[in-house]
Amino acid sequence: MNAMVLTSRFLSVILAAALWTGCTGDSEPPSQSGSPGDEPLIVAIDPPDGSADVPTGASVGVRFDMPMDTASVASCFFLSGGEPMHAWMDSLGHHRGRMGRGMMNMGHMMAWMDTLCLPGVLHWNERQDSCYYSPRHSLPPLTDHMIYMRGTIRSRQGTRMDMSGYPNGGPMSHFRTGR
Repeated sequence: MNAMVLTSRFLSVILAAALWTGCTGDSEPPSQSGSPGDEPLIVAIDPPDGSADVPTGASVGVRFDMPMDTASVASCFFLSGGEPMHAWMDSLGHHRGRMGRGMMNMGHMMAWMDTLCLPGVLHWNERQDSCYYSPRHSLPPLTDHMIYMRGTIRSRQGTRMDMSGYPNGGPMSHFRTGR
């Protein structure tokens, strides 16, 4: 089944193409600081959710509305693709109704996701509100890919991003590479 069909659209606030991001998994629950409403927000992801014909040499980018704690973003960002990603998505879909109720080992799911993350290098702009992830190798052609962020993403001031409104515990976006 096509990965784009498997997910909900989460980027209602997409404004423009952005710069891109990094890989690994983090489950550290640091304390929340800042005032309500000061949480960082994703302004754009590039390529946007549902994009097709994305060049195989493309980078993947994320833009936030404020400077970020770059290590927290890197530890919560995943870029994966192909059949292994579809298997992970299928497994997540089977447990979607149970997530948050303690019926699923999300640590196991994230450890699995870590093994699927495409290797590359994370680059930040000077303001540290935009980043792009350059995969070590070209992305495979005609392949579905997923950008997923889950865990504790913080602003430079330490305020946690609110992930409670996302169906899978964090923003998820899909794109397909061209030839």
